[in-house]
Amino acid sequence: MMDISTSYALFSSSITMGDFNQDNRIDITVSNFAGDQSRSQMMISTDLNNDSILDIAVANTGSNTIGILIGFGNGSFRSSRTLSTGTDSRPTFLVVDIVFAEQVVNSITIFLAAPNRTLISKITYSTVPGVSPSSIAVGDFNNGNHSYSVVVNYENGPIGIYLGNGDRTFTNAMDFSVGSGVQPTSVSVTDFNNDNRLHIAVAAAYHNAIYVLLGYGNDALAYKLPFASGYLYNPLQIVVEEFNDDG
Repeated sequence: MMDISTSYALFSSSITMGDFNQDNRIDITVSNFAGDQSRSQMMISTDLNNDSILDIAVANTGSNTIGILIGFGNGSFRSSRTLSTGTDSRPTFLVVDIVFAEQVVNSITIFLAAPNRTLISKITYSTVPGVSPSSIAVGDFNNGNHSYSVVVNYENGPIGIYLGNGDRTFTNAMDFSVGSGVQPTSVSVTDFNNDNRLHIAVAAAYHNAIYVLLGYGNDALAYKLPFASGYLYNPLQIVVEEFNDDG
């Protein structure tokens, strides 16, 4: 493992990766919680305007907004628009379309995108009171092709899976325990063992560990032993990417 130091006292809060300057190499962008009252908590990179150039969306807990930064393809960005998430919503985590978790008001909200990627409407789902949703990942867990699921990581207990109905609505959450006493802080979804099924990686900051839940492709998950992240490393966020070109 290689450590990279960030600037002192800026309180790095999130990272996202992608080829931002189109040199066919993976770049890393870091957001900082300190600096102004917006308090950037989470950011993601994706092509938001269909120009084949990566853009950035940032969840700002201090201003109850999501900021959109449009990429130029050379590593620089311009501010495009700001989406209001609602009074005291304090968005803490987001994924695209744009889906974001509102930890304080116990809900998740989905901004729906039109074919041209314009965000046109939003739908809000309430989670169980007191669970404090703090992390989200998306994927097709039951091989339904059209049915994407939203995984919400509960700060004080299990993770929940909302199965998509294919019409932009979701089922009630199914809860899965990561382990007794484990407090998940972040989730990520991908096929970790090349079995063509999606699995879930869960960071547990207070246990200095990363847990992997293997998917069966039918809504079920199997528990896998944790991987130690290192003493006092306290992993807060998981990002999945191929760093060593091994396919």
